[in-house]
Amino acid sequence: MGRMMIVPPMNSLRTASKLATRGLLLAGMALVAINSSVSAQHGTAMGLPYENLATSVKDRRGTVVPADLTFVDENKKSVRIGDYFGLDRPVLLNMRYFACPTMCGPMTQGMIRALQKLRLRPGRDFELVTVSIDPKEKPELARDKKNAYLEEYTVAGAADHWHFLTGEEAQSRRLADLVGFSYEWNEHRKVYDHGAALFV
Repeated sequence: MGRMMIVPPMNSLRTASKLATRGLLLAGMALVAINSSVSAQHGTAMGLPYENLATSVKDRRGTVVPADLTFVDENKKSVRIGDYFGLDRPVLLNMRYFACPTMCGPMTQGMIRALQKLRLRPGRDFELVTVSIDPKEKPELARDKKNAYLEEYTVAGAADHWHFLTGEEAQSRRLADLVGFSYEWNEHRKVYDHGAALFV
């Protein structure tokens, strides 16, 4: 498969039902609520007006993303983003950075809480892919983060089907732009300014 089709971010659920069961769709709705509360709670701490956070995720329905965008997973293995697609199950794509001091942690923990309430399992019902937007982050940090989150997300299949990726700036930036995840480096605060979203 040469390319993959991107379906909408979770705050636009009209076509999500084509890819997901009712249970996964309910998880998406729960994550929309988490997304909003995370933005509201952490917007001031980030020094950003709420409006900027709300518009930092763009609607890119119908966008085609090249499957050959390359990253490195938590085991230092070179992978293609397309490796996780075409498996007869949806992919949940979470873009963040591992050293984020504000909303990335709460967003990921909120995602875990929502997924834990479902009977769906990674590897059987979906793949979970987390991609770092920070080119300075390396597989060792990705592995540490994965291990920490697996202590919370203990569902069967999570260890093998939750993938933590790092890579070059050009690759993560291109993926982010195509799916509609906006971010920028804040030199004054030494952090990335970004919103929070989960894509299907």
